[in-house]
Amino acid sequence: MPEVNIYHPCITRISYRQEKGDSDYGTCLWADFEFDTINYRLQITSDCGNYSYQWVPTPGKESFFGLCRRFDPGYLLSKLSRESEINIKATVKNIVEYIYWNMDYSSCLEDGWEELLEIELSDCETDAEIEDYIKEFAKKRNVDIGHYEAWECIEKDYPAGAKRIVKIFETYIKPKIPSEGVNNHDQA
Repeated sequence: MPEVNIYHPCITRISYRQEKGDSDYGTCLWADFEFDTINYRLQITSDCGNYSYQWVPTPGKESFFGLCRRFDPGYLLSKLSRESEINIKATVKNIVEYIYWNMDYSSCLEDGWEELLEIELSDCETDAEIEDYIKEFAKKRNVDIGHYEAWECIEKDYPAGAKRIVKIFETYIKPKIPSEGVNNHDQA
């Protein structure tokens, strides 16, 4: 028979609610940031995604709140998410550079091919489709591009929701994180 345990963790919740008058209203209407000060876990539920990460507890060296106040936005983003979205504009720029560097200068390129590339890349749904499209696109312009080179052209970025939640954390939540000893359950 499985073992079932009940835990009563020390969790502090800081809630974010967007107001209708905000200039970026609708980008994230609500978010709850839960700080588990015993297990050093940050859990975020929001209408722009759910995120969590757990750090190694170091209660003798630094409280969890102390650690959270030191988070750099890029560091936090890398812990909560991964670069999983294709950055179309950067990918197109890389392909254009690759084609220009490797094309036969006697070749004639049609007008608007860079815009065409951006539009058609947007229709690709998987990384493999993008790779195949890059290879075919280059081949039509008399440029050979291998598997490795095609993948080198693909640029990834973090999802917009993850970037937004980190911005909310940095702008609104971090200043509200309790200071040491103020309603702090880090030392249980």
